Amino acid sequence: MVSDLELKFENSAKIKKDLSLSKIKQMKDEAVREIKNTSVDVAFSASENLIKNSIEKSKLDNLFQKNLKDAKDALKKAGSN
Repeated sequence: MVSDLELKFENSAKIKKDLSLSKIKQMKDEAVREIKNTSVDVAFSASENLIKNSIEKSKLDNLFQKNLKDAKDALKKAGSN
């Protein structure tokens, strides 16, 4: 009778342990999935900002060069008059 109760207790404890380990594994897998998703989001956001800023910087540089050339041309015209 005692050994019967001990077996039931051991089986119950094993089942609870297995369920706990399974739940821990599920939680770990979900955390890893969330971290990967967040990492991808951060990478895309950083890439988007880098590209956006590079393009805007390029546009600003081109605009500066054009305005500089226009100013030089205007000064040359004013100097020749």
